[in-house]
Amino acid sequence: MSLNKVNISQMQIAYKELYMLENLLRKYVVTELNRRLGHNWENKIKKYKLTITKKEFIKLHFHELLSFISFFNNLYFDLSEKLIHELKQLNLIRNKIAHCTLLTSLEQEKLHIVYLQVLDELKRVRR
Repeated sequence: MSLNKVNISQMQIAYKELYMLENLLRKYVVTELNRRLGHNWENKIKKYKLTITKKEFIKLHFHELLSFISFFNNLYFDLSEKLIHELKQLNLIRNKIAHCTLLTSLEQEKLHIVYLQVLDELKRVRR
């Protein structure tokens, strides 16, 4: 594929959706853990977090964030297992975006669909 304005525009959209998706998930996690455990939540979950990573929450990479959410989902979150599965499938797409590799139209569509699913799911769990 040659680099052209259409490719650049598509990758800009993909990056934006991935960025928004990741940050919406981070914000949801922080909001829920603050609400359920208080502002000192990171210290309260350290004993569990060691099985995932020793990093601070804010420094987690996308795949680590998904592992974090998956690990704590039954305790503190109410995201569907289907959505978590869909999010984990985005890791290859995330890597292509991070390494400036053009996405196929199917990958772009997958990202967009999961992005919309996250928006819907977050609306559902905040009710």
